[in-house]
Amino acid sequence: MRRFELTDGQYQRIAHLLPGKPTDPGTTAPDNRLFIDAIPWIARAGAPWFDLPERFGKIALDALGNPVRPILTGGQAADVTQGAAPVAGIEAEHVIADKGYDGDKSVETIEASGAEAVIPPRSDREQEREYDRHLYQDRDLVERFIDRVK
Repeated sequence: MRRFELTDGQYQRIAHLLPGKPTDPGTTAPDNRLFIDAIPWIARAGAPWFDLPERFGKIALDALGNPVRPILTGGQAADVTQGAAPVAGIEAEHVIADKGYDGDKSVETIEASGAEAVIPPRSDREQEREYDRHLYQDRDLVERFIDRVK
């Protein structure tokens, strides 16, 4: 446990108050605790959500760096397992993601929504796919900053 994260006892006292339980309508949250632990990190660091370290999960951001839909997964979960879930049902012109999200189903879902998938193709992809390299550079700036924070 890190210094400002909740203890198990503290989390158990508030867990029933959080949305995303199996009894709640909508999607069941895979791990609300990561999100709860991320809030003090943001407050302490005074950083915007897009600077949140990856240990707190994956997060979709708008063009201004505001969180759109956090998807919290274990560290062993591959990005492609989330597919286009972080942006499903959200209007966007472009969806910028790293090559971990380069799956046919993810790209098809993004493009079916009317957005352009700005995702570099994986090296093992049988059929090459073009992407906007210039626009992808915006994502790289965020990644380099997160690497420095880690």
